[in-house]
Amino acid sequence: LEFSAKTLEALGPQDGVFFAYWLAGYYAGKNDTDSALKYYNVVLGAFPNSSPPGWSDDQWNGVKATAFSVRGRDAYVKKDYPAAIANYTEVLKFQPQNDFIHLYVGLSFWRLQRLEDAQGALAKAVVLGKEYAGQAREYLEQIYKPLNSDTLDGIEEVLNQARAALNL
Repeated sequence: LEFSAKTLEALGPQDGVFFAYWLAGYYAGKNDTDSALKYYNVVLGAFPNSSPPGWSDDQWNGVKATAFSVRGRDAYVKKDYPAAIANYTEVLKFQPQNDFIHLYVGLSFWRLQRLEDAQGALAKAVVLGKEYAGQAREYLEQIYKPLNSDTLDGIEEVLNQARAALNL
């Protein structure tokens, strides 16, 4: 821990990006979000437009997805829903079929009372059919019914639009 922090300090963000990444992961594993964010921000700032030398684009995109996910979760917990949406949207650039992220985009839109956007995001989580599909379906129905004469008639069209958006 000390070695990584000192090495990062000595090398700077670009040459020490691996150490910043290690520190971010370490603190994320300890549920120390503030410290994890500090280092994920270093990571994201070090190579904003390319992968670090020796890292494949796929590896780097995974790192960025994790960093933006931590940022998004922190913003959501702090009730900064626009920032949560912005960061989660960055994750979806790298992981478009991440049902957890679609769920939290939907929940963030719901908190902002942007109900059609919430429905669209939640529907994507539903049609992916993964771990969070059931939870997303419950929330989708909670939003959809009051907007549609207390019925689920037509919800299949919302789900079909989500399938089309995800190319499913």
